[in-house]
Amino acid sequence: MSKYNFYKLKKDEHDWKIHTIPEGRKVPFKVMGQIAREDVEQVLNFALDMSYGDGHHRDHRQGGRHRRSNNEIFANTFQGKIAEYVVYYCLRQYGFEVEEPDLGVFGENIWDNVDIDCNGRHISIKSTKERGQLLLLEKGDWNDQGCYIPNINDGGKMAQYDYHMLVRVRPSCEDILRNNRILYGSELPEEVIDILLNQSWEYCMPRYISRDELIYLIQNNFVIKAGSYFNKTKMDADNYYVKAYDMHELPEIINGLS
Repeated sequence: MSKYNFYKLKKDEHDWKIHTIPEGRKVPFKVMGQIAREDVEQVLNFALDMSYGDGHHRDHRQGGRHRRSNNEIFANTFQGKIAEYVVYYCLRQYGFEVEEPDLGVFGENIWDNVDIDCNGRHISIKSTKERGQLLLLEKGDWNDQGCYIPNINDGGKMAQYDYHMLVRVRPSCEDILRNNRILYGSELPEEVIDILLNQSWEYCMPRYISRDELIYLIQNNFVIKAGSYFNKTKMDADNYYVKAYDMHELPEIINGLS
């Protein structure tokens, strides 16, 4: 566990706490593949239903203050489900039998059990942008034993995940909406939906940590505080974190899943 390192902390001219990662500890984005168009279409329809139809996603992070717009919820939902397909593709390439990501549309207080199941192992997946260098897990969602708190009191839900994966995707759905000046809106124009559908969605190799490693990070207070900055991004809530550089590369998971 000793390989894990804290980020570098400095203060800028406004006395804001800025967290950074040295250049030598940044993981470059090396394209591993892209999402098939038919899967992009499935994810697009799912995200539309979850954001504007019968589905439901909470509009804020646990402990956070920012209330997400419908379009922000859409962007996060779309990107997250794309990341599940990335892991699905990768594990199948290694010869594992994996079910396709769940595209069921759920209402309030109902959500899918796990992101991906493989050989009886439960995998939680987090997505980030091409330049992302951190796996972030909202502190208020996890107890000191690495259990997902919203699922603990629901006997039918999975509270303990064997692995936590970080997936980086290019481009960012959020950036596309921002560039079209609609990120904070309540509906998507048809032309933007067409852009998303016809976009090439690339990904690089996912990285992961085990549940035991998450517990280590929790117990050793690997926390980036709400209100502080990671580069130019202000944290809306307290998050446990681990740097991509310190995470396992995906091929290392083969023995654990076999």
